[in-house]
Amino acid sequence: MRLLPILYKDEEKGKMLCLQFDRCKGCELCIEVCPKKILEKSSTLNRNVQYPPAIKTGAKCSMCRMCELVCPDFSIYVTAMEGV
Repeated sequence: MRLLPILYKDEEKGKMLCLQFDRCKGCELCIEVCPKKILEKSSTLNRNVQYPPAIKTGAKCSMCRMCELVCPDFSIYVTAMEGV
């Protein structure tokens, strides 16, 4: 079984929002484009000396994939929970 960097799980939809933490270059496009405004800058620096996105406490992701579509670094994405 492989480990995924999971930001949010939606058991009902069978999907997860994942983030490749060290791939993020801190452009914040995902934060800006999120229609539910659930993303914010994390308080932890990555190897690029950037603060990647994090989920706000108590927020619920709709799995709309807007963050995934706008990310130039392919660091944030939605995937199925199968096999996890």
